[in-house]
Formats: sequence, C-alpha cells, structure tokens
Amino acid sequence: MSLKLEPVSESAVATALQRLHDLQLLSADDLRRLRAMAARLDRESRRFSIDAPFLAELFPDVVDLNRDNALAKLVHRLKQAQDVACNAQKLGVEQRIELKVERKKEDMRARDAWFLGRPAQTEYGRITDLLNIMPRAASVATSGGAYIAGNLVINQGSFIGRDAIDTGVIRNFAIDLSPTDDTGAASDQAPILILTVNPRETAALHDVFMPGGTPEVIERDKYPYTVLGEARIEAGKPRRRVLGFRCQMGSADPGASIQRVAKAIAHFKPEVVLAVGIGFGDHEKQQLGDVMISREVTTYEHARMNSDGSIEPRGRRLDAPDVWLERSSAIPPAGIVTRTGLVICGEKLVDSADFRGMLKAQYPKAIGGDMESYGLA
Repeated sequence: MSLKLEPVSESAVATALQRLHDLQLLSADDLRRLRAMAARLDRESRRFSIDAPFLAELFPDVVDLNRDNALAKLVHRLKQAQDVACNAQKLGVEQRIELKVERKKEDMRARDAWFLGRPAQTEYGRITDLLNIMPRAASVATSGGAYIAGNLVINQGSFIGRDAIDTGVIRNFAIDLSPTDDTGAASDQAPILILTVNPRETAALHDVFMPGGTPEVIERDKYPYTVLGEARIEAGKPRRRVLGFRCQMGSADPGASIQRVAKAIAHFKPEVVLAVGIGFGDHEKQQLGDVMISREVTTYEHARMNSDGSIEPRGRRLDAPDVWLERSSAIPPAGIVTRTGLVICGEKLVDSADFRGMLKAQYPKAIGGDMESYGLA
C-alpha cells in the first residue's frame, strides 16, 4: 500500500530538512535553496510561487536559460538522496518529503510549488492525547535530573546538545526533566509551550529533548506543534507535556509573536509559555553564548520624536513573573554566564553597531534585545 502524501507546513519541511542535514544527504547549497522555498510557504494553501527573480536568487551562478533545468535537477537530487537513505535504512519512508513544481496556466514564466509529505497527526482532544510520550533527553539525566536553559541542557556541569547558539534571549527556564514523578504516570495538566523563531533555534531545542530524533507533529486548526516530551516545573507535582511551536520574526506582523502566542494560548490554555532564542547584546560587556534573562521587557518602537531631534521612549515596561526569575537563579553555574535585567524589543533585525549604540544611549541599563519578547509578554 502506497503512503498517502499531502502538502505539508513550513515547520514540517524544516524538520525534514534538518534531518537531511544531519544525515549529510544534501549539499549546503541545496539545503539553503530548499529552506528558502519553505520560508515562502503560505500557511493556508501550503504552496508558494517561484517567479524569475526568486529563481535567480536560488541559482545565482546559473545563466537564465538553464535555471529551469537547475530547478528540475534540485527536485531530482532531493528524491535521489532520500532513495539512497531509505535503501540504507537511515531514513524511514514516512520521513520523506517531495518537492512538486508546475507552471502557472495564467503565466508560463511563473511556477506553483509545494512540498509533499506524510500528513501530520491531527488531534482535537485534551492533553491526554499525548500520554506516554517521554523525552529522549531523559536518558542523559542522572537521578538529580537535568535542567534546560534555553537551548542547552546542563547536567552535573556538562553541556548536552548540538551546540550553543550565539547569545540566548531566555525569558523563563530551569525545568526539571526528571523521567519519573511521584505518581509514576503523566497527568492531565495544562502543558508548557516553548516558542522559537528560526530553524537553528528550533533544531537546538529539539536536540535538548530528542537528541538524534524527530519530534512528532500535531495540529490545531492547521497550526503545527511539536511534541517534545514531559517536564516537571514544581517538585513533587505531576509532569506536564512540553510542546514546541514557532512564530514569524517580530511581534506585530501577521504570524509574529503577538498573534501566534495568542493562538497557542487559545489552543491549549497552557500553564506557561516560554521563549528561547538569539538576541543582540553589549559586545563590550558580554560574550557570545552569555544567557540573557529578562527581568522586564519594553519596546523601543513606541517613542516620541521631538522637534530638537531627541527621542523620548514611551514603551511600557512589562515585568517578568517573580517565580520564573527565582527559577532562573537556581541554574547551576556550569560555565554559563547569566545576565538579568531589561531586555528591549523591536521590529528591526539589529546588525548595526550605530543603531545598537543609539539604543544603548536611550536604554543604558538594558542588557540586550530581540524582536519577539514584547509580543510574548
């Protein structure tokens, strides 16, 4: 019996491409092209368009007349690489994805494209749907458990996980990942949701809970969530399910943190929503890999531009819950430098020393910034 395939979401494609990367089945250039395509997927139709400019972006070193052929070869390489992996039993048939491309009838120069894969399991029940799912990361925990700090697991002074991503902006963390609880069974508790934005953050999070594995994907109203495992956030209490989800970059745009977090809260009524990821900091005082913990968050976008050229910040400052600040201070000092304070947030991807300098002058006590924390808060 052939496996039923249907159009899949950006999240499902990102997971599949990360698997291909880990198995070294495709070149870095091909993975870059496929990820660029996945980023264009429409949430509802799960399709995207390939026009001449985008095709040129995908294959900048190929002359215009040969780009159609280059695209066809990419489709073939994706299929061939997975054929080889399936034959070697490195990849399950159900883990494959396919890239489909067809020309638009109304414009033969443009193409419709989509990714096909195994349909995600759709669930509509309560969190009891996820019973008996345990994090594979529990296998590395000692009797004292382990702690998740952003994208790192700390266990008796050792770092476990794929790598440390630059500077982590971590709102809430220190979760006990002990594999058993007093009842010996998972309970019907409100889950813990963990938000990431880009594929690197997401892959690092998956490696904490499921090193070397691929999390199950479930859906609510066609919005994907990954089943990461279980965690205890209070000693002696039952474990809670841990689900991962992604938003678009920023706070205010469609699909960004305000809208996506609100949707996730409506879907699950979680105990807490946590966010982990990459941010910018003060290069004079910090090192890449330092962990920032927001005691409060504000937005630098809300401001008055005065007639004398000065800028008057007007963003509200939102405090972090005291209980999570207490939890963050409980992390063992296993070579991690943590910095707690004001985190500033805006819609700009900041890679400019001049702009960072301006923000530093306006917010001298800020420890760093990002693009999503204000929307979450």
